[in-house]
Amino acid sequence: MIIPFFTPKFSPFLYYYKRENNRTFLFISGLKAAPILQAFSIYNVLALFRGLAGIIVYHKKNIIPVAFLLFFAGCSQKPNGDEFLISGHLDNAANQEMVILQEISPDGVVAVDTSTVDEKGEFNFLRKMPYQSLYVVQLGSGEYITLLPDYKEQININGDSKSFSGTYTIEGSPGSGQLWQLNKKNLEGISVVASLARTWEKAKAENADLGKVKDSLDQIFNKTLADQRQYILDFIGKNPGSLATLVCIYKNFSNRELLSPYEDLPVYEKVAENLEKNLPNNPHTIKFAEHVKRMKDQITQNMANKAKNP
Repeated sequence: MIIPFFTPKFSPFLYYYKRENNRTFLFISGLKAAPILQAFSIYNVLALFRGLAGIIVYHKKNIIPVAFLLFFAGCSQKPNGDEFLISGHLDNAANQEMVILQEISPDGVVAVDTSTVDEKGEFNFLRKMPYQSLYVVQLGSGEYITLLPDYKEQININGDSKSFSGTYTIEGSPGSGQLWQLNKKNLEGISVVASLARTWEKAKAENADLGKVKDSLDQIFNKTLADQRQYILDFIGKNPGSLATLVCIYKNFSNRELLSPYEDLPVYEKVAENLEKNLPNNPHTIKFAEHVKRMKDQITQNMANKAKNP
């Protein structure tokens, strides 16, 4: 039996289901185009057309709202062994706002998928991951967060689109939780620096002793900078072999690097050593280990040259 139906919201198309060989197929016909485009198994269609409402399916003499079936299919969606799933909810997001998923690959940042925020503020990504890597979820406004997914993870993100990095929470991904902790610590330091800037501007407006004020503010800033650095070092020690430690290596604070490749080479070497133990074949590990070796060779060469020409 063929059951035709028409949804005004999607008026360019006519959809209907048909039973063939004891299987239910969805046929999609473009009213303004050529004939029937393609026939899909209903199970694939449910994943493809989640969110369609008002569609009616006739199956074994029962009329079932497809919206219910689609909702059920969406809830049961799970990543396969080499995938991860991101389900996000944003407050104050514009309907149809674009969300971009980017991979921080060993060779640079690459956009790998896009999604849009629906009327409920929700978006999602299902991504196949050939190897564990770092990812960025970026909003159309430029706000972004960094993730460290693992295989088969179902990651739930909640936040405010107006201050995504400052408000987001995350569940279902321990590695991404590590990056959330790093972000939280960084924001605490940024708050202190912003407070120092306000104090300085107020001191200038009040014609205060700027020399004395500067000394006081410098002490607070240097203490904050040292605290950020120590947090990074402690984090690396507590999370050996995690790709999150690569984020620590390149972390800056207030335009200052927290770890120097020359002064902190042993830290770089330790991070590379732990990654080689935990993720020996990961492209990030291989690339970073090669980078550390080149740095070490360059430092050794510089020291030799300096010894020859004191």
